[in-house]
Amino acid sequence: MIQAYDHPPQPGQMLCRIEEIEDPGSTRIDFGAYGAHLRLLLVRLGDRVHGYADDCPHAHHPLDFHFGKVFAPDRQFLQCSSHGARFRPEDGVCINGPCLGKALTRIALTLVAGEVRLAA
Repeated sequence: MIQAYDHPPQPGQMLCRIEEIEDPGSTRIDFGAYGAHLRLLLVRLGDRVHGYADDCPHAHHPLDFHFGKVFAPDRQFLQCSSHGARFRPEDGVCINGPCLGKALTRIALTLVAGEVRLAA
């Protein structure tokens, strides 16, 4: 699932409901248009959702393989579709690959009554 908005992200904006994201799983939400945009990854682990910019710190390529899916086949780590770097889903730190030790850019989220929102 990918959602797209033609405006910048707004603090407090509802992004989706937690049950819309597979567990463990991910989805992508795009903000902006015509190249000047933010691709936001939502990564679910149980009752928590982590937010990251969809931008690998190695080559600045999107991580997602297909429609916001970023988990490696083993479903334990996030994996970059370009060079295979692996990241811990709970903090975005690269544990294997060309950007070892670097981290994905975290996007602050809140979870309110099952709604995943951008932090205000």
